[in-house]
Amino acid sequence: MAQATDSKAAAREFLRELRGSDRVFQIDRDTALVFSGMHPDDVRPFVRIGAGRQIPDAILRQIEYVILPEDDPCNLGLELAWLGATVQSGEKTIRYVGSRERVNQVYSFAGMPEIDEPSERPVQPVIYHAFRAQDLKRDHFTTVFMTNGDAVLQMGSTRIYDHHANRRIRLTIDKEYELLSRALARRKRTLEAEQGEAPRGFYWPGPEYAPSANANQIFWSFGASGVLLNPSADHHQVLFEHAIDPARVDTVLSYSASAPGFAEALRRKNSEQRPGAAFTADQEAFGQLRRAYRNSKLQFVSDGASLPTARDVQLYISRTASHVAFSWRTGGDLDRAVQIVAPLGGKRQSRSFDYIRGPHDLELRLLNDREELKESGASLTLLLPGEGRQALLDRMRLSAAMLPLLPATEYLLYSSESLRGLSEHILSPFHGTEQEEAMRTLLFLHLGLEFSPEALGDGLQQLALQAPAADVVTAINVSQYLRYLRLLPGFGQYSERHKKLLQRAESRFDPARFRSAELLAQRSRLRGRIAIAPGQGAFLILEAIAPPAAELRCPPPVSAIESDRKAYPRLVRQWSKQVNKAGDPAGYAQCIEALEKLYEYRLFLVEERDRLRRTLNGLGIGQELQSSSLPDPVQEQGPGLLERLRSWFSGAGRAAVAILIAAIALAVFTAGFFTVKALAASLDSGAPGTTLRGDSADEQRAVQLAPPGAVESGEPAPGEDQIQAPAQEVLLYANALASRNGFRPINRAGDQRRDPDLVFPGDRLRLPDGRIALVQRGQHLWEIAQKFYRRDMARLLILDRQMSALLQDGLSAEVAASIKQHRKLMQRLAVTPQMKKVLGDREQEVLRRNARP
Repeated sequence: MAQATDSKAAAREFLRELRGSDRVFQIDRDTALVFSGMHPDDVRPFVRIGAGRQIPDAILRQIEYVILPEDDPCNLGLELAWLGATVQSGEKTIRYVGSRERVNQVYSFAGMPEIDEPSERPVQPVIYHAFRAQDLKRDHFTTVFMTNGDAVLQMGSTRIYDHHANRRIRLTIDKEYELLSRALARRKRTLEAEQGEAPRGFYWPGPEYAPSANANQIFWSFGASGVLLNPSADHHQVLFEHAIDPARVDTVLSYSASAPGFAEALRRKNSEQRPGAAFTADQEAFGQLRRAYRNSKLQFVSDGASLPTARDVQLYISRTASHVAFSWRTGGDLDRAVQIVAPLGGKRQSRSFDYIRGPHDLELRLLNDREELKESGASLTLLLPGEGRQALLDRMRLSAAMLPLLPATEYLLYSSESLRGLSEHILSPFHGTEQEEAMRTLLFLHLGLEFSPEALGDGLQQLALQAPAADVVTAINVSQYLRYLRLLPGFGQYSERHKKLLQRAESRFDPARFRSAELLAQRSRLRGRIAIAPGQGAFLILEAIAPPAAELRCPPPVSAIESDRKAYPRLVRQWSKQVNKAGDPAGYAQCIEALEKLYEYRLFLVEERDRLRRTLNGLGIGQELQSSSLPDPVQEQGPGLLERLRSWFSGAGRAAVAILIAAIALAVFTAGFFTVKALAASLDSGAPGTTLRGDSADEQRAVQLAPPGAVESGEPAPGEDQIQAPAQEVLLYANALASRNGFRPINRAGDQRRDPDLVFPGDRLRLPDGRIALVQRGQHLWEIAQKFYRRDMARLLILDRQMSALLQDGLSAEVAASIKQHRKLMQRLAVTPQMKKVLGDREQEVLRRNARP
């Protein structure tokens, strides 16, 4: 009791010394917290203004009010994520303070009832009447709303927080946009011509920038118009890193309207007060966003409509809104338009469109299973890796019509009404080489220029006698050249000898001799040129380019800077040396200077978080600022976050939620129980080397685990081929494996730790219990996790049967010691929930046996 009294006295003394400015904490670029407490016993004393990318879990239960400034609309996607996290934390109320319009925007976007309804709900409005001060009072703490839209928090007569003043002195997100755009002004930018019209094409920064598992961020350039597909939350930083001006984005496409990146793109248009266009599968939510960001004059792009800033490009939506198609009219004939298909998101996949039909000219396809590797109806298919499918993509054999999409690579689009008009693009990789003259002569023969069977035979024989392609880029370029020859008029005049020579040449330059991993290793030195004759053929030519002077990257998250403040400055010094060595190309110095300013502000945020920790400790709260990443946007057609919140925010919803939670818990328990039992039964019913008691020689050898630090045996466990490996279980095992070895989790793109794809043959990986696994050729983290999940689950079930047999023999001292040893082995193997369920069931059985009289 005396200790508690001393703690309260220390907290009162700390409060007495707390000045007004000490009560404001900028914990994130977009999030400010104001401490409004007057007494040590004040409950939930914090006020929040803004919603940043990281949600500090421990602070959520200390926040009761959220201020919505009138002239600074929040990112509704981020606000929805904060709201969902607050409700899930178990707090009974969260109060939104602002004008009726601003509060209604949050309410309607989250699917809550009208604010005039009874207020006994988790989220409650506090509406101020226009231009009247002191409408919200908490003890001596007052929020004042000004006629210019400003929000001011006062304690007595002392002004603690002024939103407008805070925005002027802080590096806000809009200032960050302007800083990065100015820095790019002199630099040679991606997909922008130095003179004349900007080229048409697209740029995929890579899987680490995907906002969710089935939504990849891609920037499309249709001349002067920029289209951003599935923007990530900080997409302006991603674009800057790859030399694309964020101001070029005119149109935004996203499956989910609640995705923070989609809402951010619309919020930025509102701040710029520029027109823009957008599409999302949830049209109702888009209407709410358009009302919230009314200054942007947003236009909804419907199925079959032309893009507002690129009238020669029409947008089509598949029947489940999982894919979009760009129809690029290169001439007056609509039937000759170039058709390009790309994935948008959603779990119900469909490539069927109402107004256009295949075959398409170019398709970007998401690789989620082996079925996607089958030949598509498109003339050319470029593959993106689905969640956890990078290993499958790396092992894929290349083909002339199906290739992996290279991350951090610029793809330029060229079109011609006829195949003849593509000839110079097809010849471009051979310019300046010894083969140029022979390739050009052979191509002209196929076009009917001075055709003779003898000259055609000589040209094909010269190509067929060449040595097989020594590198993957040459194989791809020559194979594309040969595909093109087959479509030209000259191919119709081939004799049997000509066809055999062509087949021999195709075998020497067959891309199937290479795997995708060999092409992906060269991605930073290549540029793609896609030549399309609508409805006739599409061809990808790869050309070598000089690497950039430096691979610039924005500063890491605040949490990464807290752990190592010197890592990023070391990178900046390295970039400066590279730029100077390259002759100080235009624009790089300004970009590095801009990144240094961003880093300085991140250091300020680190200090702010440290100050908040000291304040919490002084008040006796002592919460750590552990932050969680943003949840993935709603990608499914069924109930998502919006629907779950609606159930919370209805009068009958609470009872329904309680029943639903109980039903879900029962379903999960039942599913887990019967899944494990089914796995055990499958092993018992005839898997080689298994017995009902788990005492065969193979089983006994399988459960003799190597000690931590020793190399794991490569022998398979009996029955491991019968084990089902659910994707969620493998993902959790893979993340445990990644964390154990210093890699970032597979499903956390923003983490600054090592890329889990960078696992190489000969590497030594520590399994979750400390055993060493040697990486073999062609293996990747996901594949390794899947392999050891099956093996360790099989061992776990063997140990489970052995313990069951021991328990039937009576609890002697010898049996008890053996059970204890088995339990230790099972604890080492139990990593995922399914594995822990097997362990927990057997431990309960041991406890029941010990409790018997």
